[in-house]
Amino acid sequence: MKKLIYLSLFILASCQTKSMETVEDNDTLVQKKISPKTAEDKEEIEFIDSTIYRSDKNIYVKITAEANSDLYLVSITLFKKTGNQLIVLQQIDSLESQFGNVIPTFEDFNQDGIKDLNLQFGTGARGGNSYSYVFLQNKETGRLNFIEKSDFNPNLHYDTLRNVITSVSLYSGTTFLDYELKGNKLAAVSGIDVSADDEWTYRKHYTIDKEGKRHFFKKDSVNDKGEGLFSRD
Repeated sequence: MKKLIYLSLFILASCQTKSMETVEDNDTLVQKKISPKTAEDKEEIEFIDSTIYRSDKNIYVKITAEANSDLYLVSITLFKKTGNQLIVLQQIDSLESQFGNVIPTFEDFNQDGIKDLNLQFGTGARGGNSYSYVFLQNKETGRLNFIEKSDFNPNLHYDTLRNVITSVSLYSGTTFLDYELKGNKLAAVSGIDVSADDEWTYRKHYTIDKEGKRHFFKKDSVNDKGEGLFSRD
C-alpha cells in the first residue's frame, strides 16, 4: 500500500500534490491520504510549506521522502507562484536519509534576514549527534545553495551569542567547532575540546589556521564533579 502522509504547518488548501498547478488564498492543514494500491510497496512522506520558507509566500518548498531498501531518498522541490500557477523553480534529488521524517527546520545561517533550510537526515552517538543537509536560501531568487560539508558536522547551528556557526560533536567528551561561512563553504576558525572525570572538567582551546592545523592557546580545568562535560564555558 502506497501511503502519502502530508505533514505541514501551513499550506494553501487547493495545492495539487503531484502537479502543483493551481493555488487559492486560504490556509489549512492537509490530512493523511491513502493512495490506490500499487505493485511496489513503498512509503512516501511529504512536507509542503509556504509561510515559513518565504514570508512573502511567493515560493513554496516541497520535500518528499520515499522509502528505498534500508534508507529514504529525499527530494526537495521549490515552486514559484505566478498568478494562480505554481512553476518549478528548483529540483534537488537523491538525498539519502536514515528516516523519512521530512519536516525541516528553518534558521538564518548567514544572517541575511532570510531563513535557510536545515533538513536532518541521520543521527549518531546513540542519538546525541544529529546530522543535517543545510541549504542557504538566496535572498533574491529563493533558490537553495548547499553548504558544503554541512552534512559532516553534527548538531550544526548558528550561535547568536558568538555570531558563528557551531558544530557540537558528542562522544566520550565534547568538541565545539566554530566556523565562518565563506560563500557556501564552512571555514573552521576555532574550537574547544572538553573532557571530564569524576572530579574535574578539562577544556583545551585552540584556533584553526587555513591549512586546518590547530594551535592550542589555553587549557583550563574546573573542579565541578565533571558536570561541565557538555558545556564550552
